[in-house]
Amino acid sequence: MAVGKSRGGAPGRTGRALIVFGWWGWHTGDDLAGRLILAIGLPVAAAVLWGLFAAPTARRGQVPRAMVKTLVFGLAALALWDLGHPLVAVLYAVVVVGNILAIHLGKLSPDVPSGSRS
Repeated sequence: MAVGKSRGGAPGRTGRALIVFGWWGWHTGDDLAGRLILAIGLPVAAAVLWGLFAAPTARRGQVPRAMVKTLVFGLAALALWDLGHPLVAVLYAVVVVGNILAIHLGKLSPDVPSGSRS
């Protein structure tokens, strides 16, 4: 796998959620300053929250990790819904839930390519 390319695991899911937050923030702000603050601030806040609690290197335990993942991905689905894309929101939520369940039930690591597991 080339450096910087997502396999659809946590970096890809999280990146898509951050893009949705920026998109929602831009469309929610009333004026240019509000749009910029929301479009930049929401993804930054989500990324910081993710890095502290949900990233593979975070040492905060499983409960905060699961709560932050649910919060970030759930809010991204709600943002898509609020942007007028209910079908995309539902599909996004279903794919994210399915991916997370497959990772946890299969005891897989979202950051290791399948060919390199031992």
